[in-house]
Amino acid sequence: DTNSEHPCYSIPDHAKPLLEDPTPVLKLKNV
Repeated sequence: DTNSEHPCYSIPDHAKPLLEDPTPVLKLKNV
């Protein structure tokens, strides 16, 4: 699946801002 290679496309608009800050992203992964 091409989507698997580009997870950015599967990220919702409300989650995109989180990409700008790696800190909240790490927290989401820790959950």
